[in-house]
Amino acid sequence: MSFIPVSYAQDDVEEVVVTANKKAQTAQEIPMNISVITEQSMLERGMTRPEDFLRTLAGVSTPGGDVYYTIRGLNTSTAQTSSGTTNTFIDEVGGSETHLFDLARIEVLRGPQGTLYGSNAVGGTIRYITNKPNPDELEAAFSLEYGIKSKSDDSIQSLNAMINVP
Repeated sequence: MSFIPVSYAQDDVEEVVVTANKKAQTAQEIPMNISVITEQSMLERGMTRPEDFLRTLAGVSTPGGDVYYTIRGLNTSTAQTSSGTTNTFIDEVGGSETHLFDLARIEVLRGPQGTLYGSNAVGGTIRYITNKPNPDELEAAFSLEYGIKSKSDDSIQSLNAMINVP
């Protein structure tokens, strides 16, 4: 009788904790259609704008950049109403435009979210969660971006900085 050694490849799966239901849960525990990307994944993929991530999702389109987007056919502004049918939040505060600098993660919640995120969240909600301060360490980061838009002569200039002092 012979024994053949069996090896198991153990890839560590990153556990993503989201706060879509106003409490910390893993993405597997959330009872809704949600997509999440972490800061590390954004850095590894070279994503610098929110639409870089949003364009990769099924059912989400960004025809007007990071300010105007559509989730499941419902957009951020419509001609029939004064407000859109999807919401955007930056750290629990309603907002529209943000950059990917110093973000912990982006959560995209598809479908009606009116109970937790207001009546304008019929199509869905996009949540930008920034990194929390670290009271134990000195941290600093910056990014500089310069370029020219492909369809105009306007230049792109951006300087972002972050410092965390204990």
